[in-house]
Amino acid sequence: MKNLALNPSRIATTKFRIPLYQRPYAWSTSQVEQLLNDLHKAYLGNQNSDYHIGILSVAATQDDKECFDLIDGQQRITTLMLIGKAAKAYWKGWNAFLETHRLHLYGRTGDQAYLDGDDFSRCNPLMLAAVHTAEEFMKERGSQEFARYIHEHAAFFLSEVPLNYSLLDKNQQFVRMNNRGKQLEKHEILKVRLLSKINDVLIRIDAFKIWNTMVDRLTGLLPEENDAQLELADILTPQGRISGPAAGTEPPAGTEPLYRAIVTVPEFLLIALARILKQTERNDGFFNTDRLLETFEILIDEDSILAFVRTLAEQVNILCSCFIFLSIGGKYDLGVGPDAAEVDLRLGDDIRLKNCLIAVQSFLYVSTLPHHWLIPAFDWCAEHTGPKMEPESFIAELEAIDNHLIHERKRKLSSINDLDVMTYGKVSHYWFYRLDYELWKQYDQPSADNNVWASLPREQGATGGVQTLLRTFRFRHCGSVEHIKPQKNPVDGTGYENSDHSFGNLALISASRNSQFSNNLSEGKKALILQSETPYIESLKMLHFLWCNFDSESAGKCMHGILWGAVKDSLPKTQLEKAT
Repeated sequence: MKNLALNPSRIATTKFRIPLYQRPYAWSTSQVEQLLNDLHKAYLGNQNSDYHIGILSVAATQDDKECFDLIDGQQRITTLMLIGKAAKAYWKGWNAFLETHRLHLYGRTGDQAYLDGDDFSRCNPLMLAAVHTAEEFMKERGSQEFARYIHEHAAFFLSEVPLNYSLLDKNQQFVRMNNRGKQLEKHEILKVRLLSKINDVLIRIDAFKIWNTMVDRLTGLLPEENDAQLELADILTPQGRISGPAAGTEPPAGTEPLYRAIVTVPEFLLIALARILKQTERNDGFFNTDRLLETFEILIDEDSILAFVRTLAEQVNILCSCFIFLSIGGKYDLGVGPDAAEVDLRLGDDIRLKNCLIAVQSFLYVSTLPHHWLIPAFDWCAEHTGPKMEPESFIAELEAIDNHLIHERKRKLSSINDLDVMTYGKVSHYWFYRLDYELWKQYDQPSADNNVWASLPREQGATGGVQTLLRTFRFRHCGSVEHIKPQKNPVDGTGYENSDHSFGNLALISASRNSQFSNNLSEGKKALILQSETPYIESLKMLHFLWCNFDSESAGKCMHGILWGAVKDSLPKTQLEKAT
């Protein structure tokens, strides 16, 4: 039963004892109402689908095989009972769930009397308020079918701590749970389904720690000072973490800012699965995060699960040592700490190499689906750990991965063999990102025959700060193709301009900046960029056009030449044949 998603209709005679160290019932009416709203939304969406309200961390008792000590999850299971007291008027199936003395509350005789019957004379008033909230909700939106849905589909998992845990151990496992009863995410359900199949208790605990560390690192949660003392139950929280601040709270003073990885937890899990299957050439259906649970049904035995966990641990170490993270404000930084001493990029104090790695990875991050480039990148890092991990080689490998994706048509790319067809509405966003990467490289690594930035103004006079815009450029997700020269009704009232949809007059920027620019002419755009509170540029192509080459025809030829020179050797033969 531990591995089964339980609900009030399937729990049979299982009971829970709530130890003395647990606080009394504490949910507010707004929290109860929120859970009811979530349940009702799930009911309207699919009446045959479970709504997972969380994980109950439990310990087996010696005297009763059907009774567990409830280490964590009291608030949610109690709330479910209180909702049941209101819902039983609509669906009689609730009676069996309520009449079995489901909860045994040490030292709280008044609350016990109310749960077991209707004596509310000495009951915690918050419990009475919860039932009243549920009754009002059922009067307004309840029905027999909704009451039945909660009874049969408000699901939760049981996760047992080791049998040898003392009372002190169990007390230490008592951690903060989600106050809202939030729907469990698929990766949290997957964690319990997979890792509970590991038979050896110590190995299972280690596996939970690895999984939990992964979520910590990917989501940027800050560990507390005592996280080394925490064990299995800490890992089995809805957030899937060892410990950390509540969502939305600021990090403590003096700590590093919160960060997040460039890949989500479900994406990271699917990448690890693809790597152990040695089948990276899969269609995108495999990487559909909405089908995470179904995709992982392939791991059915303990050996394959342990192999997956080992790959997951290796992948976390590589991620934390070799890949970029996003900090507060959207800035990039390389790695988040010395999680894996054996994975050493040997950067030392070489800021230029670090910036190059940040640039190529951030370019790939915004332009390419994560599994397309991270799978081969992780594989390469796994083969080049320790003294073999040369930053220059890693940068070259990432560029080679990108070029291979072009050759293999892993992206839906428009043709670039003919500049005349690279017009508004036809040119792929990828080509803008790739061009910006090549422009950044030409600024960072200038050569004698490379003068594309030669006419960029120095930081003086009216154009002061332009060099800073280029030096501080970072890749962002952008989704709006903008005409640099506006196509109609410029704001200075000079009338309409001729339409110019050519590649030279286009730039990829964000919708918000597009709206800000409106129909401003070049000088107006330059002023908006430089005079903003925090000046920044989203497109190096646009920067070059505005400050170096304000002519769309020559700009188009120049930019196309840079892009063509960078990728022509990677294009499929069909495009090269068309170009010749």
